[in-house]
Parts: sequence; structure tokens; C-alpha cells
Amino acid sequence: MSDLKAARYVTVLAEQKTIRGAAEALYISPSALSMYIRKLEQELGAPLFVRDQKNFTPTQIGEAYIRRSYKILAVDQEFMDELALWRRRETRQISIGIYRRRGISFMVPLMKALEEMVPDVQFTFRLGSVKELEQLLYGRQIDYILITHRLQNPDFTYQFVCGDRLLLACPASWQDRTEVSPDGTRILLPIEKVSADQILMPGVHQSIYPFAAHFLESHGIHNTRQSPTSNMEIHMQSVAAELGCCFTLASYIPTFSHIPGILFASPAVKEELVSWSLASLASPLETSRLSILKTAIHSQIAQMIP
Repeated sequence: MSDLKAARYVTVLAEQKTIRGAAEALYISPSALSMYIRKLEQELGAPLFVRDQKNFTPTQIGEAYIRRSYKILAVDQEFMDELALWRRRETRQISIGIYRRRGISFMVPLMKALEEMVPDVQFTFRLGSVKELEQLLYGRQIDYILITHRLQNPDFTYQFVCGDRLLLACPASWQDRTEVSPDGTRILLPIEKVSADQILMPGVHQSIYPFAAHFLESHGIHNTRQSPTSNMEIHMQSVAAELGCCFTLASYIPTFSHIPGILFASPAVKEELVSWSLASLASPLETSRLSILKTAIHSQIAQMIP
């Protein structure tokens, strides 16, 4: 019997504990799975599971087989990830992960720019949350993530692309609290003019969270309101409904232009800068093409910053 197939079937059965549940997870019939497990046990000459009515509990030797099976599956997955990476490099395919909200706003013009600037490389894009994209990058299913903060995995490296600005999105009715920056180029709403309970904090998994948290901590502001959702669209709708204010980036302003009644302002005289970078495990692009990729992304983000 195939070690890989046996490993998959046995581990799923151990996790699901019933033939029916495991069969559904494996997309095969319960009778086929039951027959496979019996034949595997006969081939090994050892019982892997104790049958207790409908439940399957691993025996002592079954536990050992399951541990071996997980190792086999891990090695196979590692190889498949390496194979996928090799295929992309051989066919000059580069996959980039982008925050779902960011991708909606500028993925199409970026694709067009890259097609013109690097015609011999095929770029594909994956949209997702920070956590989803990090898992894809670690599994080598994508080559880069366009990101604004460092990820937890210490193996990732970062290529700076461009800068951005941290802003407050406020109800338009707060206009009387604003002032003009000393250089006359920006609208300011000093964070000191906003009470803590008026600030809607993003979810901890949102890309804006570490910047908002660091800014508030540096200004000694605590006891803010936790937003009930991690959806930025709902955050902005809440601001327009005068339920409070929230943090965003300057390059996101065009994304929310369809929502009336929102004022964007800098929360401090000194600009709070945010860096956009390309995170990767091992850059599959040579220096010249990576430079072109960064230039194209920089150009698209710069066009969105007022």
C-alpha cells in the first residue's frame, strides 16, 4: 500500500474518530475506508485501532504508526511546496499576496503596469488577511507579501518599497477641532483633542493595529473602544455615522471615497510614517526585476496618497 495514502487515511481517522466522519473528510465512501484500514492492519500484522461501537481509538502500536504518518505527510508537503516554487521559477511565474482591501483598490492597475514593465514574467496575485497570507508565504505557495509591518516568522526578509502616512478618519462634523499644520500642507486633528472612548481600535490581526497601538501608547492614551468588527468598510461607515474615529493610511483614502461624511487628518504635528515592504522567504526575482517590481508598486501607492 502507498505510504502516503495510508498516512493520510490513518491520520484523518484518528482525528475524526469515526469511519463516517473520516470518509466525509477524505471524500470516499465509509465502506471503502473501512476496507482499506482492515487491509492495512492485515498487511502490518497489527491492529491500529480499537473499535468501540462507532468510535475508533488508536492502539499503542497505532499511536506509533500515526506519529510516523504525520512525519511522512510533513515531508511530502515540504517537497510539494519546493516543487511548486521550482515550477514558478522555471516558468517565470511570480505570485504576490496582498491585503484583501488593498488588492481591491489597486491590483488591476498594478497588473497592467507590470505587464508593460516586465513582459517576460507572469505575475499572479492572492488576496487575503495578514494571517492567511503569512501561512501562504511560509508554505511557499506565494513568493511575496506586500505588507506594512514585520511578521512573526524570523525567516522572512523584507525589501522596502515606499512610505505611507498614518491618519485619523473622523466624522466631518469634527471639522471645528482641526487645524492646519505649521507648514500649511496638512489638516491636523491632534490626538489630544479626541477622548479615548471616541477612538475605535482595529482588531489585533488587522495590518493597521500595531501602528495605531504604538501611536496611542507613545501619547499615553489608553481605554479606547475595541471595534466589534475587523472590517475596515464597517469602521468607516461607523465614522460616517459619528460613532467615533479610527486609524487608516493615507493611501487608503481613495478606497473609501464612496462614503460621505468622513474627514481625514494627521493625528500629530510630526507625521507618523509607515513603510510598505515586500516580505519573502527567498526572493525568486533577480535584483533588476525586483527593482522594477518595487518601482511599479511604489508608483501605484504614491498615486493614491493625496
